[in-house]
Amino acid sequence: MRDRIFYSICFGFTLGVLLRSFFIVNFNLVIFTLIISFLSILFLYLSKTKWSLIISVFIFTLALGIYRFHMVDVEPPLFFESHVDERVNLTGEIVDEPDIREFNQKLIIKTEAEGDVTKVLVTVGFGEDYKYGDEVKFSGKLQKPENFITDTGKEFDYINYLKKDGIFYSINYSNIEIISHGNGNKVKSALFYIKEKFLEKIDFAISSPEDLLMGGLILGERASFSQELRQQFIDTGTIHIVALSGYNVTIIAEWIMKLFAFLPLNAGIGLGIITILLFVMMAGGQSTALRAGIMAVLALVARATDRTYDVARALILAGVLMIIFNPYVRCVFPAFFYSNRGGDIPLTSNGKVFYVGDRKVWTAGHCLSYFCCLYFRFAFHSL
Repeated sequence: MRDRIFYSICFGFTLGVLLRSFFIVNFNLVIFTLIISFLSILFLYLSKTKWSLIISVFIFTLALGIYRFHMVDVEPPLFFESHVDERVNLTGEIVDEPDIREFNQKLIIKTEAEGDVTKVLVTVGFGEDYKYGDEVKFSGKLQKPENFITDTGKEFDYINYLKKDGIFYSINYSNIEIISHGNGNKVKSALFYIKEKFLEKIDFAISSPEDLLMGGLILGERASFSQELRQQFIDTGTIHIVALSGYNVTIIAEWIMKLFAFLPLNAGIGLGIITILLFVMMAGGQSTALRAGIMAVLALVARATDRTYDVARALILAGVLMIIFNPYVRCVFPAFFYSNRGGDIPLTSNGKVFYVGDRKVWTAGHCLSYFCCLYFRFAFHSL
């Protein structure tokens, strides 16, 4: 019963987000459905009607998913929309770590003008060392991002890829001037500083390009890869090794727990969880790092509560939590599963029997788990 309720909640909420991303649903109808289905859940729970309860839970979470996407589906700011393809002069704050590429660097700048707030992706050269938290004055031609064709001949949904981070506009090779430093979150600034120094020590101790590989293995750092090196990883099918996985993050948490082994078990696990959260923040909060962090935290929580860690459930729950936090994560959801090439949960079938790892399963819960994973992997990839 609990398995069915769990999968109904996860699948219902995700399907609601997916449907709302394609179709506009009447808001009053959504609220009405939420109220009716919630009352049905209360009544059916007391009456012990199993399947009716599961259907009511599914409908409730479906409406909840629609409502969640409705909350974040906002129109671009009017002021900035009216100045697209025009030269603008703006002031803002760098709200994320600079993305250093082979020939340029990209900055995400949060700016405000006439009461409208938005984020702009600004491309600049290497003339200045920009940091998270810098307040800058910049100018250039304000443009809207456009989708593009990849080397494989497929169209990359660049518009929605940026939209998931609240970025609606871009300025290429802007004129930019630093006004002040240290305006960002102090914890985040400290973590980025530690990361920068750590990567510098790797660069000093290990020659290139091995130092880039080490940075990718430990921190999922791929921005400095040349196009040639990145393509070599892709051609050899090893690009996934430089993406953070739950396994990598759990290793770090285990090391922290062993470091504080003299403390009570739950205290060590608590420090491990805190370390994971800080590590994910230091890695930039990218989708693969966030997914890995959630799964590692779930593993530690299972250990603390002396429960069995079910990888299939953890993978699905991590996906749902990411969608709750940011429904637009659907745009880049393939990275959620491809980061380990199936290493998180090996699911196979010979046409008659389902396997989780090397374990043969027949139960409806495991079979539904399999199809839920396929749904997450392929339905979202099709977007």
